[in-house]
Amino acid sequence: MFGRPSGCIDQLTTVERAAIVTLHGVGWTGRAIAEELHCDERTVTRWVQRWQETRSLEDSERSGRPRCTTDDTDQQIGLYSASHHEALPRDIQRELELPTSARTVRRRLCEIDLHTFVRRREHAFTAEDLRRRISFAEGYAHWTEADWSRVLWSDHTLFTLDCQSREYVVRPPGHACDEEYLEPQERLQGAMWLWGCFCAEGLGHAELYEGTLNAVQYQRILSLNLVKSAHTFWPSGQW
Repeated sequence: MFGRPSGCIDQLTTVERAAIVTLHGVGWTGRAIAEELHCDERTVTRWVQRWQETRSLEDSERSGRPRCTTDDTDQQIGLYSASHHEALPRDIQRELELPTSARTVRRRLCEIDLHTFVRRREHAFTAEDLRRRISFAEGYAHWTEADWSRVLWSDHTLFTLDCQSREYVVRPPGHACDEEYLEPQERLQGAMWLWGCFCAEGLGHAELYEGTLNAVQYQRILSLNLVKSAHTFWPSGQW
């Protein structure tokens, strides 16, 4: 009715609470109301009883420690994070000189659906790279699971000895690949390469090598490792 996602644990709005009372008044069951508003049936019972006893749909006054930040401070935290994605809660607490802990800043960010994640890296794909990938996907869209089970995949990866430290970014969930939250990934050269292959049946042979992979070396790797792996997985038949 109100677009509330299934399993949502946020507090019901006043409008949703009024809807519970109204639907109950016209004869809806508690289960039907809970399914319509995507909330727990016990929540429906609680607000119906609250209305019958107090004629109020407002929250009761809560006990416990009051919030240590004001609305203005909460807004400052949100605005600073929106313009400084790499700033962690402790950084925001220090830069804004807040008289609160970094944990409090983290809670305020979570309240507006901003969470800390490891920054993902954006690979340097060219327009031609993207065109070829889309063409490949469209060309094999009709293949079945049996077709793919006879494919032997191969690739190589680079291992470097330089520092590969993690970077963190504060962002909403589901936005990992947005450009503003990504870190460009440069192509590295040198170090040690590993060539390997695999298929639906498991891992094939692999080989370590150094330097640039030329045609002669690549043909040697394929004849020694790829073909040998294929004959192991498929002694006869097409692959």
